[in-house]
Amino acid sequence: MICRRLEIRPNMNSRELFDELCAQFPGRYHRNQLYTLSVRVRAWRADARARGREIGRLSYRQFNQRSRRRPDPFEAHWEEMLAHLESDPDQTALELLIEFKARYPDRYAGRHLRTLQRRLKTWRREKAQELICEMRGFTRDVSAQSGSVPELLTPEASDCLSWMTATVQSKKRAAG
Repeated sequence: MICRRLEIRPNMNSRELFDELCAQFPGRYHRNQLYTLSVRVRAWRADARARGREIGRLSYRQFNQRSRRRPDPFEAHWEEMLAHLESDPDQTALELLIEFKARYPDRYAGRHLRTLQRRLKTWRREKAQELICEMRGFTRDVSAQSGSVPELLTPEASDCLSWMTATVQSKKRAAG
């Protein structure tokens, strides 16, 4: 029945399809089954594309991960946090948050922990990439002509970063 509905309207998103099923069969489905349905709908779309079926863009809104809905809570003290991370890189997000909650009690709360964990994950990934580039013999070039120009990657180092990006993307494709 779901496949027939998708054949008629292949761009229908999983949530819309799930809502139709819940309305058609009240009490039979619960909201935890939505994820399983979306996995199966994705598999159906992949199979339909393999059969040569033309499937356009999905009709639901795509979110931009770079856009923030709230102001950054760590913007005012991020440089200070980076200094602490440089001195103790093994520090966890919880330890760092506790330290900054003690310094600025009205500014930070426990609800900021997940945001700080994401920030530290990104920071550690960037540091790991820098270490890999250094181990491979790639260097960073600092422009000595003007002090206002930030560090620029040499062509070899940018090749290293593109190599790492391609490696990560190929591993994601192989896993997914």
